[in-house]
Amino acid sequence: MGDGVRPEETSLLLASHGTPLHKGSRTAADRLAEELGKDGYRVSRAMFLEEEPKIADWRQVAASDGPVMVLPHFLAGGLHGSEDVPGLLGIPSGKEGWYEVGGRMVGYGAPIGMPEEMEELILRILGS
Repeated sequence: MGDGVRPEETSLLLASHGTPLHKGSRTAADRLAEELGKDGYRVSRAMFLEEEPKIADWRQVAASDGPVMVLPHFLAGGLHGSEDVPGLLGIPSGKEGWYEVGGRMVGYGAPIGMPEEMEELILRILGS
């Protein structure tokens, strides 16, 4: 996290796709946000492109003040992680770092689900 940013003051938001066509997609994101929240974040929630709560409404999902860290939850980032989500957050790009948005510090992290992580997961499953 950035200098002086403490988890207990920070809202951690997981930006995921979500789809009403497959409830497992939402469940996976909600569970991951819950698991990440065990690290002591003030708020830890998932938000979505296609379901409620919407990524564009991140201010209502996060605590009313304090820094906000957003982790994109997309396979390899792609267009959603590099353009769509940053645009909905009001940050200039999908590059990792801290940005000021309407008086709030918004951190944008590396996508969860990078190809290397998926390869390791698949190899572990196949090795079981």
